[in-house]
Amino acid sequence: MKVISLFCFLFSNNLLSQNLKLVYTSEVKQRLSDEVRKSFGTDELGLEQLKANENPPLETYILFLNENESSFIYQDRINNSQNQIFDIRYTPAGKGITYHNLTDSVQMQDFGEIYGKTYFIKDSLKKWNWKITSEKKTISGYEVRKATSEDEDAAYIAWYAPKIPISNGPGEFWDLPGLILETEKSLKEQNYKVKYSIESIEILNKKAKIKKPTKGIQIKESDVEMLYEGGRKTQQEMNAQGVEKD
Repeated sequence: MKVISLFCFLFSNNLLSQNLKLVYTSEVKQRLSDEVRKSFGTDELGLEQLKANENPPLETYILFLNENESSFIYQDRINNSQNQIFDIRYTPAGKGITYHNLTDSVQMQDFGEIYGKTYFIKDSLKKWNWKITSEKKTISGYEVRKATSEDEDAAYIAWYAPKIPISNGPGEFWDLPGLILETEKSLKEQNYKVKYSIESIEILNKKAKIKKPTKGIQIKESDVEMLYEGGRKTQQEMNAQGVEKD
């Protein structure tokens, strides 16, 4: 059961702390193509793996934030299963840190390895064209309002709490007049959805632990495909040289 401490009273009486710790879960749901589904076969093991791919376990992130900065940090879960084949993980914001600086309009994110080299991305914060609707609901005791947006790849829904006036949220989400407690992203070309849901909010009596990605080489998101292409080309050249030597 989700637990949210009774901080609503404090927020509504303008006693909002500038340092918060929030726990979110990320939920991925997808339906693989018929061709891919057939490749899993009809045996029990194949069906279990299909289920694990299309409806994997929830993942957890912690968001530390103050008025102007935030760190969205992946929490690695412990796997007690003896069968590693079913340990399917979909981590929408990656397995590292996503950092926001609202003052400088900067986002930094751990990316991981590309052909043996580690990278992190530094770019401007995503520009959202939010449309705020009249729709409201309650999430864990907070009145939230619905906002929608879309780009060429996906449609987005965000539920934000006006009584927590911090323009931030999980992952890439931000830029609404209140803290974002729940989001949903639906890809247009694939049957794929990812949802972030708030689990808990804690007011910190000390400075929030804001961390930035620092491991690896700094790049822009637009550089990623070029690096993959360069790596593939290098690998093909090495393979061709190996064939010639034989």
